Amino acid sequence: MHDSTPSTRRPHAATAAVHARHRLRLGSLLGVVLALLALPGAGHAFVRCVTTSEALTTALQDAYSTADAVSYILIAEGTYTSSDGFSLTLVNPIQGINLVGGFSRPSCATKVQDPASATVLVGTPLFPALRVRTHEPAQVQNIYIADLSLRHPGYTGSLTGACLHVENWKASHQVTIERVRIEQCNATQRAAAQVGGPGTSIVRNLLLRDNATPKAASFQAVSGGTLSLAQLTVVHNAGQIGLELISGGSGSKLFLSNSVVTSNAPNPFGTNIDAWHDALGEIRLERVHADIINGSPTANIAPSSGDPGFVSATDPHLRDDSVLVDSGVPNPTGNAGTLDADGKARVFGAAVDVGAFEYVPDALFSDGFETGP
Repeated sequence: MHDSTPSTRRPHAATAAVHARHRLRLGSLLGVVLALLALPGAGHAFVRCVTTSEALTTALQDAYSTADAVSYILIAEGTYTSSDGFSLTLVNPIQGINLVGGFSRPSCATKVQDPASATVLVGTPLFPALRVRTHEPAQVQNIYIADLSLRHPGYTGSLTGACLHVENWKASHQVTIERVRIEQCNATQRAAAQVGGPGTSIVRNLLLRDNATPKAASFQAVSGGTLSLAQLTVVHNAGQIGLELISGGSGSKLFLSNSVVTSNAPNPFGTNIDAWHDALGEIRLERVHADIINGSPTANIAPSSGDPGFVSATDPHLRDDSVLVDSGVPNPTGNAGTLDADGKARVFGAAVDVGAFEYVPDALFSDGFETGP
């Protein structure tokens, strides 16, 4: 049971300093670029601010063909759609790309309030909203994706991942996804999101809700790959499985930490987490709050179930008396990130909270906003 007295868990003495810190704004495009993930030793950089669907498609195509070692595509607030979906593929031997939304118009000079909701990519019938692929022969490739909302009103394509499809093909490749919302993705045969492969993949501060798919998401570590999932909220998805976790092959490891997976089936017999691994793969759960887990994870540390303490049935933010507040494990595999899914400080209180949203008293951020990543 958590003490719901704010002065006990959330010291007011630090409120002014925290409030000031979280009203910082990035004052220029240069400041934004420097704040983003960059490859060590990168020389020239491809940088572009996009404000239209056509410009985003062109920027992704140009990033594919550029000789620059690192690319930054900054997406302004708004809704974007493409007849072929948005596709990000790296082919250069050594290349990295940063695809980040939630910027102000017209010049991407600052981050906007609640950046993950501000930039929306919408899929079309045959294509996911966003497809991401590293290239197997390449030596070192890094992809960083943040502050996006992905939606799909009706997917009929063949790829698994109605809103998000990620293929990470080599051990030396890393894909990092954070502060992304996957909502209103509808498909009769496919998951709303699929992420995995032999590479290293990190997904954190992710919200999956209100998707009408057989599975909310399928996460797969195969052929020696490592997949780290931290600070996920998976709720109210109309299918029998909230998360499908698969780990197979020597050295394959999948971690799920500080996450809540609840109320995802249309009937009481649905499974919120399916966890399957072969004799060579591992699936480790640490501080996961879930209704039903099917399968046999390698480890399940500090589990819990029951009422997660959401604000309401339609709002997965935490109440101050939630069992998830201040109960996460410190330093989860893959890292908890510095900001939650709303762009607010990831840790506010005695310890990190469980799920995509950190509990913060309403008054503290009534007129401020966060910058990131």
